[in-house]
Amino acid sequence: MIDLGYEETNGTKRMDCSSEEYRSLELLNQSSLKVLLREPELFHKQNILKTWREREPTKSLSFGVESELVVRSRGKCVVRCPDDVLTSNGQRRGKKFDEFRSEHSPGSVFVTDDDWCGHRSVLKNIEEHDVARELLLGDSGVWSTKWRYTPEFWDVELKAEVDLLLPDRDIVVDYKTSKAVDERSFIGSVETFGYDFQAAAYLHLLEQREGRRLQFFWVVAKNSPPYSTEVYEFGDDYRSRGHDKFERAIDEYLRRLENDDWKSETHGRTVVAQPPNWKD
Repeated sequence: MIDLGYEETNGTKRMDCSSEEYRSLELLNQSSLKVLLREPELFHKQNILKTWREREPTKSLSFGVESELVVRSRGKCVVRCPDDVLTSNGQRRGKKFDEFRSEHSPGSVFVTDDDWCGHRSVLKNIEEHDVARELLLGDSGVWSTKWRYTPEFWDVELKAEVDLLLPDRDIVVDYKTSKAVDERSFIGSVETFGYDFQAAAYLHLLEQREGRRLQFFWVVAKNSPPYSTEVYEFGDDYRSRGHDKFERAIDEYLRRLENDDWKSETHGRTVVAQPPNWKD
């Protein structure tokens, strides 16, 4: 059983706070550490100098955020927007939409008819997938737990927001939407977006708290027709590599912070490009 109490345990503490309060905490998280490994100068501007703001979310990212809320509530949070509160090109913005939104409870997800068709299809496919349904729609799941913790062996405090925990089964779940959900495409997403790093960061926190190994699953829904769903377990090879990346990122952060060095490792020299091992 995963301990979801609010008492500090083994350098970890669950926070009782809103999403807004969580985002305002000036602590590093797995997302910022991933940026550090890939683009240290960007990390510096975002997290040290704070001179660079993130761009507006893309349509696919917005769909993913909405989809998680729809799945969590099993569609009960959805409010369908009438055409007369949308802009001429179907956007949810402007005075009429703001007035319409103010009439509904916080936490509502406002969707167009086209959006709702997609979200409803995702939910239906999850319900029809035995494992996805068991992981996402069971009664014992606890969504969106927020944490602050100090990893063992490092003097740096981090924060984390974990999608879903099944405490009675020692399971951690990360829900994602993607343009493709077949195995090859998903592995490509793991490599491109660092999902192994993210999973390892969450497990580092929770396994440090619990003192034992936990299971980790990704449930991935396609963000376009036919909105299919697949489930992937965090395999041992990825787990080992993810933990190595996570530990390297913390070491890298502390080293760069001490030396005030934010250039990439390849800055000032030529790199020979070669195809990756997995490329056909």
